Amino acid sequence: MADDNRSEPRLLSISEAASYLGCGQANVYGLIRSGELPYVRVGRRKGYRIDREDIDRFISDRKQQVRNAAPQVRPALRFALKHIRRS
Repeated sequence: MADDNRSEPRLLSISEAASYLGCGQANVYGLIRSGELPYVRVGRRKGYRIDREDIDRFISDRKQQVRNAAPQVRPALRFALKHIRRS
């Protein structure tokens, strides 16, 4: 692989993945439990490791595109007043 010479590790711990994503460790565990973020189980005590490429794919799959169209203006909600009769 071309990326083997990088100084950054390919597999990240939960805390490293949380830092990379800019969220808490509980969010990373939640993404793992929901199946949204693949993981590698390393040994019995080392726990989960997450591939940096999987995190990058997770981010790119969830990017939102900004539309250049004018924002839609929604009409204000008007509730019918029970004490006023409309004819």
